[in-house]
Amino acid sequence: MIEKKILTKIAYYYYKLELTQNEIAQRLGMSRQRVNRLLKRCREEGIVEIRIAGFEESFVELEGELESKYGLKQVIITPEAETGQLYDVLGAAAADYAGEIIATQSIIGISWGRTMYSMAQHMPSRSPGNPELKVVQLVGNMGELNRDVQPDEVTRLFASKLGASPVLLYAPVYIKNKVAKFTLVHEESIKSVLELMPLCESVFLSISGIQNNYTWLNQTVIEDEYIRELREKRAVGNICLRYFDEDGTCIDSELHRLEIGITGETLKSIPNVVCAAGGEDKYDALYSAIKGGFINTLITDKATADFLNRQQPL
Repeated sequence: MIEKKILTKIAYYYYKLELTQNEIAQRLGMSRQRVNRLLKRCREEGIVEIRIAGFEESFVELEGELESKYGLKQVIITPEAETGQLYDVLGAAAADYAGEIIATQSIIGISWGRTMYSMAQHMPSRSPGNPELKVVQLVGNMGELNRDVQPDEVTRLFASKLGASPVLLYAPVYIKNKVAKFTLVHEESIKSVLELMPLCESVFLSISGIQNNYTWLNQTVIEDEYIRELREKRAVGNICLRYFDEDGTCIDSELHRLEIGITGETLKSIPNVVCAAGGEDKYDALYSAIKGGFINTLITDKATADFLNRQQPL
C-alpha cells in the first residue's frame, strides 16, 4: 500500500515546486505513468483539493448542466436582479458576449425591446470600427412603442457602437392589407433586407411571455380576432413576434401573414441565435422556445436558470 507520505511528497513536487512528471519520476525512481496515476490518487483521496477562484460566484457548474441538458452552444448566467434592473443586467452580459464574437462575423441581426436596447447601450464604442460588418434589423417598426426600443433605433445604436453599417427595414411590422404587403415586400429596399436575414451568422434577440404581449397587441391596430386566435391556439410566447405553443412549434396564425420580418423557419436556420431573457413572466416561453430549437446561446439570470434546470430534459 502506498503511504500517504509518498502521495504528499509527489503532490508537493508537482503543485508547489512545479516539477514535471518526468522530473518527479527521476527523483523518486519510478515511471512517469506511475507518477501520473499517483497524482490522480492525490485528488481522489483529498490530499490535493483544486479550487477555482470565483467558481461559486460564476455559476459555471449550472451553465454546464444547462448546456448539456438542452444541447445549447453556450449558457451565460447573471446574478438575480429586481425586475426593473434585470434588463440592464442581461443587456450588459449580452454586450460582453457580443464583443467577444463580433470580430469573426460579417452579417449579424438584431431584434427590438428593452433588453436589446440595453445591450446596445452597454456596447463600448469601437474605434476604428468595421464598416464591412452589416447589422440587420430583423422586424418591422412598431408605431406604438417608445422610440428607444423601436427595432430601427436599436439597430442604429448597436451598429454605431460597432462602427458597422446598419441595414434598416423601412416597413411597419404589420400590414393588414395583404395586397399592400405583397407589393411592399417585393419593393427592392425591403426585399434586399429580407434576403440578408438568412445570411446572418448570429442574431441577438429577447423573448416575450404571452400575457405581457397581449397588452402590447391591444395597444396596436391589431384587431381582437388575432388575439383570440392566439389564445385559442395556446400561444405561450413569441420570438421576433413569431408565436409558438408550449412545444415550441410555430403557430399557424393569420397574424404571421401580416408581419414583415424574419420568419420562425429562418430563425432556426441561423447558426447562432443569442437570446437574452429572464424573469418569472418569461419562464414558460423560454423553456418552450428552447424545446422548439429557436435558441443556440442563452443569456439569463440565476432564478430563470434554476427554473430551466428543474424542467424535464428535451
